[in-house]
Amino acid sequence: IVRADKRNILDYPEMGLSLQDLNGRFVPGLLEARIGVLAPGAHSGLDPMTHQGEELCYVLEGAMRYRIDHQTIDLLPRDHLQFHSNVPHSWENAHLGETRVLWVFSDGLSF
Repeated sequence: IVRADKRNILDYPEMGLSLQDLNGRFVPGLLEARIGVLAPGAHSGLDPMTHQGEELCYVLEGAMRYRIDHQTIDLLPRDHLQFHSNVPHSWENAHLGETRVLWVFSDGLSF
């Protein structure tokens, strides 16, 4: 059990992003979950990224815009998206205010 006020927090001010770690004491990589708090204007960077595994994004509040390969996908609260993260992708807060998402990553499995 990890209480909400005891979560590790990773801050990335250059991206307008704060991540609340939900991993507890599990091994990183196999399955990682975080709550992302995205400031207005937050984005993943100018260039698309790739990484091993899969990514799931569930929008709790606000709105997200993903670009996966050459496709643009807008997500609203309760929408989610799952994709192979070796495909070039980027994201941005598509809401005028703060956006909160649940991100789940897995790079420890190969198919």
